[in-house]
Amino acid sequence: MTGSVFRTLENPIHPSNQNLKSEKKKKTMSSSDNTNAIAECTKQLRRHEVAIAELNNLPSSSAVYQKNCNLYFRTTIQKATTTEQKQLDSVKAKLRNLNPSS
Repeated sequence: MTGSVFRTLENPIHPSNQNLKSEKKKKTMSSSDNTNAIAECTKQLRRHEVAIAELNNLPSSSAVYQKNCNLYFRTTIQKATTTEQKQLDSVKAKLRNLNPSS
């Protein structure tokens, strides 16, 4: 039995609408938008921290599957941990840029 992969577009964006949205974002960023962005980054930060903790507690012989878009690929625990750590560092940097006062 062969598996099939279906590609889906969750939020198709028309090119002209995309330009309008980016123009609006460039103009102003309200405090509520900033608060929402900080909250989203905090959630992502916690997700990556939990993923790293779970990977560190797995036995070395365990199979690990890492999601890439809509597909899962088998990888080693070390590679998955490294990828999660890079993503964690990127979210931390983004959070620092959103909240420069702390």
